[in-house]
Amino acid sequence: MDIREKDVLETIVESSTPAIVATDIKGRITFYSKGAEQLLGFKAEEILGEKAELFYLKGYTEASFIMKSIRENEKIQRYKTNVITKSKSIIPVLLDVSAIKDERGELIGTIGIFRSILEEQKLEEQIRKQERFLAFILLNSAEAIMVLDMQDRILVWNKGAEMMFGYTEEEVKGSQYYFLVPSDLEAKGEIQFLSKQLMERGYINNYVTERICKDGRRIIISLTRSLITDENNKPIGSSTIVRDITYQKKMEREMVFTEKMATIGKLASSLAHEIGTPISILMGRAEYLKKIAAGNEEICRCLDIIIAQAERITKKVSNLLSVARQSQPEITKVALKSIISSVLDLLKSKFDKMGIEVVTNFKKNGIIIEADADMMQQLFINLLVNAIDALKRKQNKRIDIIVDIGDYEERKMVVIEIIDNGCGITPENINRIFDPFFTTKERGEGTGLGLSIVARIVQEHKGYIEVQSIVKKGTRFVIKLPIA
Repeated sequence: MDIREKDVLETIVESSTPAIVATDIKGRITFYSKGAEQLLGFKAEEILGEKAELFYLKGYTEASFIMKSIRENEKIQRYKTNVITKSKSIIPVLLDVSAIKDERGELIGTIGIFRSILEEQKLEEQIRKQERFLAFILLNSAEAIMVLDMQDRILVWNKGAEMMFGYTEEEVKGSQYYFLVPSDLEAKGEIQFLSKQLMERGYINNYVTERICKDGRRIIISLTRSLITDENNKPIGSSTIVRDITYQKKMEREMVFTEKMATIGKLASSLAHEIGTPISILMGRAEYLKKIAAGNEEICRCLDIIIAQAERITKKVSNLLSVARQSQPEITKVALKSIISSVLDLLKSKFDKMGIEVVTNFKKNGIIIEADADMMQQLFINLLVNAIDALKRKQNKRIDIIVDIGDYEERKMVVIEIIDNGCGITPENINRIFDPFFTTKERGEGTGLGLSIVARIVQEHKGYIEVQSIVKKGTRFVIKLPIA
């Protein structure tokens, strides 16, 4: 028995997975495949002879639109619509409809193929959800995330970047990111260096550098940057993730500082024992010889030099012990204004001699702190002497002392600012000024211990010290101490 082509085609159509539905010129269903039964839920015997508008969600309106389109264009391709099943479920479908014509070319009906796109829509929705989720993470991440074009203009600036740097997206979008780069790093060619590294390697990983915030703060950051390419692997931009590691670096410096202090403590104790006693004997003998040689000016002058140099050595050892001292401060209730006023009186002659204007601004009166009074006096003497040295080569010399109360880490603290308009501190030195023996002063003018002593005193009083400086403009020290 021969297999006829017609039988083969009917079998293929009948068993086809997509739903195949044919209608006559009036829209009545004349053919309804097994795939249509599976998609729509109606059996062939239930639906044959019924109008196709039965399973369109928009009913007659949709069926009329399809028939009109077939009359005008003979076919509809990839038309998205919704059908309603026997169980009243709504299924999105992709519809292809073609005209059926007789031998004279007259339209006698239509044949439509319905493909369910429900799973595709679910997948698309899932992808959209993932994209929205990733966008949410991108925009709201605590880390600063930026997307730049090939000219380093900012395209995306997330909430983390707003919080870290203080600029809103509206303020920076479309601008080159260079306003964040400190001028000294820009002068050294950091921008060009990073661009070169990115283009050569395709990424920059955990590059530690510094950036400037809107309020002028200079923060230490870790920067990771990746090249973005299109489908042809052509660079079209870059993404940048920035972490603020200022606090982490501060903790690292404090650990190093503590270790140095422990080493210096051992050294100072040894020096005090090994050098202190012989120096005291030398000074005593020199004083005795001065009495014997009272009538000889030349001998007395030489002995005075010996005594002065011995006192200098003693002072150096004393300073060293002061830096390394591990004993607890003797805490009492201290009137802060009284301490500062007494220090200003002690240094008044220096201020007058150099023509320095000192302006004090106590925004709150009667501030009491729990502190070691002698240590507090030493702290302010060291900071003010440091300011005096910074003003040596300035014409209009000024020091401002501002005292106020503020909130810090959920507690009330007194905030003391000491501001000078002196020579300032270079960016490469600002992180080293509290290191023992580090000094930028000329040889013989400084020991590099003054600010180390200040840092230790602040630390022992459970306080904080910060410094901001601009070269040739001045320096601002901020000390925060707990209020009694």
